[in-house]
Formats: sequence, structure tokens, C-alpha cells
Amino acid sequence: MLGNNIRKHRKMKGMTIVELAGRVHPDGDFYSHLSRIELGKLACSVETIFSIAHALQIKPSELLEIEDSWQEAVNYNIH
Repeated sequence: MLGNNIRKHRKMKGMTIVELAGRVHPDGDFYSHLSRIELGKLACSVETIFSIAHALQIKPSELLEIEDSWQEAVNYNIH
């Protein structure tokens, strides 16, 4: 979910993963870390979520939103 949301917002902004990584950590190599986050292979800290959201100019909560169709399926199975 987090990785998909990062990718979705990054693409909506017309940014490459390299551009976003540079905005999140301009002094370091964040590309491989961000790539693994987007692929769902690496968890990240709340601080990193805030940094990514800031770089994308969105609210951190937007990176944690569950897609409506998935949420509807979960709600259906609960009832």
C-alpha cells in the first residue's frame, strides 16, 4: 500500500524515482532504498514517510490511504 501510493503520487507529479530520492535525501544515495520501499520489499520509518510526503508536497496521510476497492472488500468480509 505505502509503496504503491508513493509511486502513484510520484508519477502524478511527473517525477522519476531518482528525482524523488534526490529531494528526500539530497546528500545521499536514497534511490535503492526508495526503490525497495516502492516495491514493498522494505518498511520505512515514520520520519521517512514524512520526508517523502514533504518531497511530494502532499500530506503524509495520503501515503497511507487504502484504495477504495481494497477497503470495500475488507469491509465486506468483516460484515
